[in-house]
Amino acid sequence: MRSRATGRLRLPHAYEDTERVLGEIADEQGRGNRVRNWFRRPGYVPESLFYLFAGRPDRIHLSSLGRQVEQVRPRR
Repeated sequence: MRSRATGRLRLPHAYEDTERVLGEIADEQGRGNRVRNWFRRPGYVPESLFYLFAGRPDRIHLSSLGRQVEQVRPRR
């Protein structure tokens, strides 16, 4: 995110620009439509996404919850 967003986040459009960059990253992982749909869902607040990721772009990982659980608790 840090290298992808450099020079692309305009202050008056920070949320929209951040969503666009995250969408591009998701496209590369084959999850673009899913992520963009998440942005359109009722109850989504752009500020929540922005504050979650601001300052920690190295922590952005787009994957399913099931995959994350599997990494923590592998099936035997």
